[in-house]
Amino acid sequence: MSLARRALVLVLLPLTAPAQPAVDHKQGVLGHLSAQIGTTNTPIVLNDPAVRRNLSLLLGDPGVRLLMSNMQQVAPIAFDGTALVLRGTRVGGVGEQEVFLTIRPRDGVMEVAMLTAGRVRFVSQRPSGERSEMLDPQLARWGVSRGVPLDERRVPPSVR
Repeated sequence: MSLARRALVLVLLPLTAPAQPAVDHKQGVLGHLSAQIGTTNTPIVLNDPAVRRNLSLLLGDPGVRLLMSNMQQVAPIAFDGTALVLRGTRVGGVGEQEVFLTIRPRDGVMEVAMLTAGRVRFVSQRPSGERSEMLDPQLARWGVSRGVPLDERRVPPSVR
């Protein structure tokens, strides 16, 4: 292919590709929490009133207490392209005690995966079949693909 044809293809290619709207993670109902990306300020995120209310609806009070106790040692807050990703583990716990939480700033939709007592509990407000792109590698690391039990539940997002 000649240089002129390659240049023409490169010029026309953006015109033929469907435009994808950019998602601004600093906007939306929980956009203010995006300032915590890259930090270990997990308590600021978890103690946000909207986050706390949504976690209570997803997990109930005993589940929220378990999540909080499993967030004693945390990784820096990550961003997977659409959601904040919080990961933590219990210090000095018996067996593996870990938690994985995603929060989409634009609409507040959350998903929680907790590894406790050899079982993985997964609760999500995302539509069935949709997961954070960082969740599947986490579930594989916990052994779900090797037979570790997975209790999965979908909950519709709360009305705001």
